[in-house]
Amino acid sequence: VALGKDKPGKVKELHRQGFRGLKVICPLRDYDDKALYPIYAKAEELRMPILFHTGVVARMDIWAKQRGWTETAKIDFRKLDISSNRMRPICLDAVARAFPDLSLIMAHYCSLGRRDEAAAVLNHNPNVHADLTTLSSAITKRQAKENAKLLKSITLPTTYGRLIFGTDMFTSSGADRLARGLKAIHALLDELKVPAAVRGQIMGGKAEQLLRIP
Repeated sequence: VALGKDKPGKVKELHRQGFRGLKVICPLRDYDDKALYPIYAKAEELRMPILFHTGVVARMDIWAKQRGWTETAKIDFRKLDISSNRMRPICLDAVARAFPDLSLIMAHYCSLGRRDEAAAVLNHNPNVHADLTTLSSAITKRQAKENAKLLKSITLPTTYGRLIFGTDMFTSSGADRLARGLKAIHALLDELKVPAAVRGQIMGGKAEQLLRIP
């Protein structure tokens, strides 16, 4: 859904097509701008969780050049209205309070930029969740320990059940790299001594619940 452009009818249409959740990134307004509330209200009504990109967003012009994306050659990236400030985690606090029955998921938890805000929003709002895409890139035991220390320093153990495994690795990266990402998360959870039941939630149970998968 394009926040600041799409209307609530877009949410309804996606739901009709069978989508169980929404993803938002690069909004034209701050996430907590009340002009966007009708979108959130419709998602809450239809029980569709929303995955919000949080923190600094990558420079698409640089990404395109690094990956050799020829299809973006005609895009003037200077004219794109993109601001990472609109995607600050703290913006989700007001949304979570205004829509207590809407499930919000912060993408890239513990990534650089406003970690304190992300942790505060997660710790204080029971309808807010966070994915671990940022931490799934650690492939050494030392990195796992460092990530565990970081996560533990800002996150209450009572919220671990609202963390969700995720990865930003493309399937084209290969099975080996995806397997390393999965191993990194398990190493992280080992360091945190996360109970088996909570680990099950993180590794799929919570996502199934949010998406209402039988």
